[in-house]
Amino acid sequence: MEASLKYVLILSKRTQKQLLITHNEVSILRSFIKNTIKNEVMIINTNLGLEVYYLSSLNYENLITNTFLLLTSKNGKESKEYCMASYNSITEQKEEIQKSLIKLSNMPLAFTCYSNNLFRQLKINQSENPQIITVLFSIWKDVLETINLNKNTELFIHCLLYTS
Repeated sequence: MEASLKYVLILSKRTQKQLLITHNEVSILRSFIKNTIKNEVMIINTNLGLEVYYLSSLNYENLITNTFLLLTSKNGKESKEYCMASYNSITEQKEEIQKSLIKLSNMPLAFTCYSNNLFRQLKINQSENPQIITVLFSIWKDVLETINLNKNTELFIHCLLYTS
């Protein structure tokens, strides 16, 4: 079975200004997952949540969420404080990304902050995760062409094309 892009999304149930986990914890989580699945793993860590993208023929949702919870439990956090979802097909990923972009388009400041943070992290991860980024760009392009929301979307497309 061929490896395909999988996506695990972890969100805090409370609005917060800080990241869900520290940069050091992201490195630990990424290294552990990458060593386990033996393929590309990219983690996008923003104040909106944690996005874990990986290439595999198997679903590693439980491994990812349980490892995340183990990392956060040392800070007194509990699983009930988070919403977690796994998207294993391109169709599911497109639907979730479209839903997220529509929601963000109604919050221009959050959209701008998220986009800037996302593209900064994509640039950092580009050399280690070329397959993941190629698939993500394709998904984002399709979604953005479908919804064509507003000026924020145009900015997002411009950034997307600029970084690819």
